[in-house]
Amino acid sequence: MAFKVETLSFSQWAAAWAEPAGADPGAACLFQSPAYLSLWLDTMGRARRTEPVFVRVDTTDGRRVMLLPLGVERRHGLKTLTFLDGGVVDYAGPVRLGPAAGEIDWEGAQALWAALRAALPAFDIADLDKMPAEIEGTPNPLRWLATASQPSGWALPLEGAYDDYQRGLNPYAVDSRRKRRRLQDLGPVSFEIAREPLVARQFYDAMVEQKTRRYLETAGKDYFQTPGWSAYFSQVAAREDFGRQVHLSALKVGDRIVATHLGMISGDTFYWLMPTYEAGPVAKLSPGRLLMEELIGWCYGAGIRSFDFGHGDEDYKARMGGRRRSLLRLVRGDSLAGRAALKVARSKPARAVQDFYWSKLYRPPKPA
Repeated sequence: MAFKVETLSFSQWAAAWAEPAGADPGAACLFQSPAYLSLWLDTMGRARRTEPVFVRVDTTDGRRVMLLPLGVERRHGLKTLTFLDGGVVDYAGPVRLGPAAGEIDWEGAQALWAALRAALPAFDIADLDKMPAEIEGTPNPLRWLATASQPSGWALPLEGAYDDYQRGLNPYAVDSRRKRRRLQDLGPVSFEIAREPLVARQFYDAMVEQKTRRYLETAGKDYFQTPGWSAYFSQVAAREDFGRQVHLSALKVGDRIVATHLGMISGDTFYWLMPTYEAGPVAKLSPGRLLMEELIGWCYGAGIRSFDFGHGDEDYKARMGGRRRSLLRLVRGDSLAGRAALKVARSKPARAVQDFYWSKLYRPPKPA
């Protein structure tokens, strides 16, 4: 199989997204949609000085293979080819796959990579991570090139009724009822969704305060100081399509916000993205988990079919009924400097440092 690779402007790429392909556009991942990428480029992309590279791949006989939203940015002095992420994206990969994508075998993947390298701007290292093994019901054509597995993605299929889920699948249901009663001793408990800008701003400010504290506790770093993060999350929360694509909610005791969540909706999937909760004695009553259960119940009522817990292998995701989604990572050196850097990074001393960092210094917080 031979390939034709084109680099497009963002507007051309967005138009190609809208063309008929092997699956409906709504089935593609939220994080690679033109609307989302426009926001990402204006915030994260600008702050990170990412050079976006929008790619279309067809076979030489004119059949659609895929679209790729890529970028080149400097990491440790090396030009790195990556998806448009910067730490705020749960899933990435090719999108709008055509039928030809499913025909690519190992040999075809090597030819595909050669065609991509020839068409893309120069880079030292390719680091394409968080890729689902299957996209839009079609095997990911880059899976043959993946060199490592990522932490998994997890999603809860919303089948049957919420009451059935609480009785049969949620192992925390009894404990949650007990803690909710204790929370009610402090004041009336309410679940609220931001539906107008003033409320959204209140919830957002509480979210930043609570999440900053949690980042400092678990990682010793305020990630909202990472270039682009504050502008990105602020613009997401400020969108006026509350309850449709952007979803900002809170659990309150009286007028006190004890937990918040900033998520997104795409098609029939709800994405659990940025949960926070208040510190102190109230944290022992698991307000973050109570808010998650409220959101799952809301999704059942809204006709949402999947509650996506996102990227990461925290225990609670499987315990709450989540199903694992395999994710892949492609890492390749494309220059002498890039190959040398990867060789050093893969050495035993370097791996030991990385293992220590991830196991000791950063522990992803569980919902309280």
